[in-house]
Amino acid sequence: MICCPGCVAHRDTGWLPTTLLETYGPMFKVADKAYFPTIARPFPAPTRLSPQRILSQVYHWIQQQGFLQGFVEQQTHFLHQYEKHGTVEWWNAIDPIVQQYFNITF
Repeated sequence: MICCPGCVAHRDTGWLPTTLLETYGPMFKVADKAYFPTIARPFPAPTRLSPQRILSQVYHWIQQQGFLQGFVEQQTHFLHQYEKHGTVEWWNAIDPIVQQYFNITF
């Protein structure tokens, strides 16, 4: 099987097909592609949080993290859609690493 560099790097850090689907699968419910935040993402991904109100600071934060551009654009879109529609489907499409932003105490 031929894999992209991101899949190979994920595999090399401990990801399995099941864990990839747990993390990236919800994105496929609302998009044709799921972007990785980095090529070699640490394993495991953080735990998903319960739906929360979007804090406007998350948009600046996501731009400053060094994530891959496709990931930043996709996650920004998911955040906007969650703000607009408020459904759990859009919340779950937000990557767990972005959801963890909402655990930060200001």
